[in-house]
Amino acid sequence: MDIRKVITNLDDDEDVRGVYHEFWLVYFWQWLGAFLLFLSPFFFLFLFLDWGSLGSALLLLLFFAGVLWLLRTWRRWYYGVIAITSKRVVIIRQAGLLDRTVSQVDLDKIYDVTYRRKGILQNIINVGILYLTPGSFEKVELGQIADPASIQKLILKTQQEFMVQFAQASRPEPTHQDLLAVVREIRSLVGEERWQRIASGDADERQELIDEVAAKSAEKARAIEQFFGKEDHEEE
Repeated sequence: MDIRKVITNLDDDEDVRGVYHEFWLVYFWQWLGAFLLFLSPFFFLFLFLDWGSLGSALLLLLFFAGVLWLLRTWRRWYYGVIAITSKRVVIIRQAGLLDRTVSQVDLDKIYDVTYRRKGILQNIINVGILYLTPGSFEKVELGQIADPASIQKLILKTQQEFMVQFAQASRPEPTHQDLLAVVREIRSLVGEERWQRIASGDADERQELIDEVAAKSAEKARAIEQFFGKEDHEEE
């Protein structure tokens, strides 16, 4: 299923991590009823034909009613999905042929993701009800999904990645004074002799220094990389 054909407001750089339908047995009685209604004209074919034009009309009515019921059940299952993207969780509810509700929750607004498996059958076939708790602290039921634990894990993992990217994007660029302060600190720690070798262009020792600093502070390591990157650019 191409979720972008259903949800047209996804960003160009937004990755779709997964699209999940409700477990098909959730609609078992609808499938069964529609299928029996669809087949009923064939079981009573000779009886309806004996009734003449009225029987023929009833035959066609039952046939098309069965087709319509099957189509409605299929659309409810096929378009009733949960989509997980790199920025949000999208919940689509298809109540009928032409009745669709689309709601979205941004990843940074999700407070908790839980699931519940109840009864012998759900535990045997690994199906459970997935719940999403947005900032309003009111649980939203996402439906009965196969392997809910893996979907819970995917949502939480994607949320963590999104929050890291958001934090990095919102972090202000270090000023020139900030860079110089970090450089002076690191320079005093490594010693003038080693610093001069690194500054003269020893790429291996420069990378070794960056790795050593990164083990203690990723921000300082980025500052050192940025400092040397500016120096190299100035030399060019």
